Order: sequence, then structure tokens, then C-alpha cells
Amino acid sequence: MLLLCLKAEGIFRINADNSQEEFVRDQLNRGLVPLGIDVHCLSGLIKVYTKFLILNLTFLLCLT
Repeated sequence: MLLLCLKAEGIFRINADNSQEEFVRDQLNRGLVPLGIDVHCLSGLIKVYTKFLILNLTFLLCLT
């Protein structure tokens, strides 16, 4: 997996299939790590998580 990540190009530009992203997100939320995660799917989930985190932190800072 690590070697695949090092050879993948444009991981933050290419979107994964929505159904695969939903499946991986559900599995990770249950505490399970699915095998064979596509690097584009994982990078897409990281992008969504950071956007969600930034929005929530901004909202909390506005409340204080």
C-alpha cells in the first residue's frame, strides 16, 4: 500500500467512486479498516474530514 501511495499521481485531484467512499467511511466509523483501500478514496476522505473540522472549529470560535 505504501509503495502504491508513493507512485500514485494527483491523489488530491482525482475523486474516488462515491459508493466506495461511503463504504470505507462507514467501515472506519465502525472501527474497522477495510483491506485494499484506494489511495484516491482515502485522500478524498481526508479532504472531507479536514473541511468538516475547519467548519466546526470556525463555528465554535464564533460562539466564543
